[in-house]
Amino acid sequence: MTDKNYFDGEINEFVDWVNGNNSAEGANATNHMPVSGGSIRQLLQSHLKKPIILEYNSVAGKNRLFPSAYARDLYNSDPDTYGDLLIAEFEAAAEYVIKLYSDSACTNEIDASNRDVYVKQGDGTSDNNSFKAYYKIFKGDDEYISNIYVQATVRNSDYKTVSTGSNFSAGSQIDMNLSPLLHEGDNTVELTIGAFIGT
Repeated sequence: MTDKNYFDGEINEFVDWVNGNNSAEGANATNHMPVSGGSIRQLLQSHLKKPIILEYNSVAGKNRLFPSAYARDLYNSDPDTYGDLLIAEFEAAAEYVIKLYSDSACTNEIDASNRDVYVKQGDGTSDNNSFKAYYKIFKGDDEYISNIYVQATVRNSDYKTVSTGSNFSAGSQIDMNLSPLLHEGDNTVELTIGAFIGT
């Protein structure tokens, strides 16, 4: 049976376990009673299961990190008052699009969603089978200038896999010699392209 001299209800991380004061709202949450061990255990277990809340703000176009859903709700109700509850915010990667082009004028876009489309120089007997392309990064209609990182992963029918990666400065041509990665027989080349985007 719960001791009537202890508060046994749900609390959040801002409630003092001894006197029940909620430091975020400036009110008392436990009728000035100390918090029971069961309530403290429930609070700690819930935070261990989900220690950080990620929220995407479509207006700001940013991801925001909070220590709890309660802290997130307080921040959203009054960002000026509860600004210290925001752990961090960063640009949402989904807001950016990388487009590839086969020409330096960037007029002939490569359809990266089509797995059968690729850019190649050389042939089956060449030692210079390369992926070459130009790129632009967009956020909406605005072009974003950034260096990028390209990783090439090559697999063959025997499930042999090898990878390599290179950095390319803004405005330069992507040029990766894939020949050292190719296995005997048919190969599948997968390219992962990421931009160095920060706030």
